[in-house]
Amino acid sequence: MARPAPDEYKDTLAETTVLSGQYEIVRKLGEGGMGEVHLAKDRYLNDRLVAIKTLPALRAASKRAIRQLQQEAAAMADLTHEHIVRFYHFGQHEGLPFLVMQYIDGRTLDDLLEEKVTLTEEELLDIARPIAGALDYAHSRGVIHKDIKPSNIFIDGEGKPYLADFGVARIAKDTISQVTGRDTTSGTLMYMSPEQCLGEHDLTTATDIYSFATVLYECLAGRPPFSSGPIRELILNEQPAAIDTCSNHINTTLQYGLVKTADARPESAGELVSQLQVSRRPSPVASPEKPADNSVNPVAARRTPVGKWAAVIVVIALLGLGMIYVVVSDSGRAPSTPETAGDQRSEMSLPSMTDEATSSRTGSREDSDVTQSRASIVEEQMEMVRDVRASPDARAQAIVRLYQHDAKRFDWKTLHDKISSDEVPRKVIDLGGGVEMAFIFIGPGTFTMGSPGNESGRFDNEGPQRQVRISRGFWLAETPTTQAQWQRVMGNNPSHFKGDLNRPVERISWNDSKDLANRFSERYGVSARLPTEAEWEYACRAGTRTRYSFGNNPDQLGDHAWYSGNSNRSTQPVRRKKPNPWGLYDMNGNVWEWVADWYGEYEAGVVTDPTGPRTGSLRVLRGGSWFGRPRYLRSANRNWNSPDYRLIYFGVRLALDSD
Repeated sequence: MARPAPDEYKDTLAETTVLSGQYEIVRKLGEGGMGEVHLAKDRYLNDRLVAIKTLPALRAASKRAIRQLQQEAAAMADLTHEHIVRFYHFGQHEGLPFLVMQYIDGRTLDDLLEEKVTLTEEELLDIARPIAGALDYAHSRGVIHKDIKPSNIFIDGEGKPYLADFGVARIAKDTISQVTGRDTTSGTLMYMSPEQCLGEHDLTTATDIYSFATVLYECLAGRPPFSSGPIRELILNEQPAAIDTCSNHINTTLQYGLVKTADARPESAGELVSQLQVSRRPSPVASPEKPADNSVNPVAARRTPVGKWAAVIVVIALLGLGMIYVVVSDSGRAPSTPETAGDQRSEMSLPSMTDEATSSRTGSREDSDVTQSRASIVEEQMEMVRDVRASPDARAQAIVRLYQHDAKRFDWKTLHDKISSDEVPRKVIDLGGGVEMAFIFIGPGTFTMGSPGNESGRFDNEGPQRQVRISRGFWLAETPTTQAQWQRVMGNNPSHFKGDLNRPVERISWNDSKDLANRFSERYGVSARLPTEAEWEYACRAGTRTRYSFGNNPDQLGDHAWYSGNSNRSTQPVRRKKPNPWGLYDMNGNVWEWVADWYGEYEAGVVTDPTGPRTGSLRVLRGGSWFGRPRYLRSANRNWNSPDYRLIYFGVRLALDSD
């Protein structure tokens, strides 16, 4: 029998047409880029409803290509998962190739998003969990989808999701591309991975992870990461914007799946979704608060002082003295050499303070007498400040009396400059091989932890604000642990962003960070640990109550931190930006920093040395990272994750006990 001429081809199937003597067409359901989709009855299986997809473009395929499809069809029929649309049969009807698949009576995720625009986190997870399981199942059998998008996810009438276009459907697309020379994936560019955009052929499961992450992103943002403009170039070169309506943890998770480098993405779809599930833990809701007043008002502030330190914080923290607090409120015993050196430098410059007080004022004899009296009082208090053997309370009270003596006229900036005229107290530990780790001494004190209800960009879990007393000084690393430092202590470098050992180490878990502290202690004879969350925020704020340690203006962030606006989508070497007022570098941005605490709601009221919940399943991270937007780099911002997860955003900064 002669093969029909091209103009005699019938690519549309009429109702009641029977294919292969088994499948009777009921009606047309729709059509797509490859052909039409029909509803049919399977006469051999009690009229079970199936979906028939025609492939008219394959009419021109060679017999060899068709045989390969038939072989693949037999293999793909074994790809059985409750959330994968089943493939049943590949055949031809009068030269028209067709696929027979499981019929899902429902709608696509694309239809659902057309109606709702976005999904809640709970709605998304109800879909994402089973689809991730289906994807990982296919990957375990060596099958890569290559075209994950909302229109390939079906949801039946009971809400059960299915991943479609697996197996032979995917292979048929590849065959059509070869036959027609047309890129059949061009219509789904918004969901393509960077390696697909580059035309790479040896794709891995990481390609599906990226596309899956774009779908998750769209469900929460209402659009894919890149949906307009030069999409291909944006996918290759730009970092997706964080979703303002989502927590920093969800944004971190999505960015993890959308990393440009394939081998830096999660190993499985299940891993990606598990991170989203972590974020569903209930967040504390801040109690109603009065609008924050960050202006300096030492008289009105804290009318009910909390212990002896309250007045000190009024004078020092609110007046912005910064490092003076480190110098004047260390432990009562004689400090170690690095600390003493800092105090000695301060002592040498302090006596001139009274000279300036007397010589800078001229006038009547009466004024001169008052000035001399004032100078005597100042000198008495300065002696107490200079005495490193005095108790912290005594030295702090001396500063308070200095302020109370002449609050309006006393030159606090000069006092601060004199006391910290050289370096702040530092301790440097030689790690060997030319590598050192420097620590800054952080003295005890009280501060307001968390953010006020009206702070721009805040999340509810940053409240309620509370007064926290740090009762003992501690040493905090000047920078996040660098790759060079990690390598000296641990003997390896797990980081994704290599090339400069002064970059912070990343792709480390909380457990890894704990191991670092333990090994550091054993090797160098110190008591190393992770800082508590309260210690971290206390040191980050450095006496401030603003959004950032440098103020409230995010436009200045680029001078102080590496973030999405300047990082070039990677970590950067430490100490390249300005330090905070207490001499700490990279407290905001570059990498999130693991801290000691389990994640939990804040304990309200006045607390001393809080360490978080006694038990939990998630550990806290602080500081934001290289991909974060400004709101995630605020001093009060909190993140959390499973203690065994390693992400390219996660690093650590060590602390040392002062004893």
